[in-house]
Amino acid sequence: MALHFSRASPVSPLPRSTYGALTAAYPRNTTRASATWFLDDWETTLRASRYSWTRTYSDRGAAYDEVVRPAYIFDLDVTYAVTKTLKASIGGNNIFDKRPETLSALAQAASPIYQTNPSYSSASIYGSEGGYYYARLTYTW
Repeated sequence: MALHFSRASPVSPLPRSTYGALTAAYPRNTTRASATWFLDDWETTLRASRYSWTRTYSDRGAAYDEVVRPAYIFDLDVTYAVTKTLKASIGGNNIFDKRPETLSALAQAASPIYQTNPSYSSASIYGSEGGYYYARLTYTW
């Protein structure tokens, strides 16, 4: 069975929002790379992710669509082995605090009421909260 959506046709079996959810709500490609370095009691891990664009189609028309451009996100974790059983780590996810672009006024007006931050797209795969930083102690026995 095939589904058909015509942007030119006023009558379509699928609403624009459903078509967008099926075709553009998730990145077409995601690329990830990581490297870990060891030096004495230290361990450092750097991760990089690249997400392609996403789009949320609005039933109101293209002017209301939410578009998120491609983005690079970096994570870093630094660990020190205090003893053989105790490790201390500091790090962060999205360490450069990357956020999607602010939506246009029209797209913000069309945002779902449940969206926590209507200034940013709900289609952003990496979220609108920005960076997350942490400290961690790990004990193994």
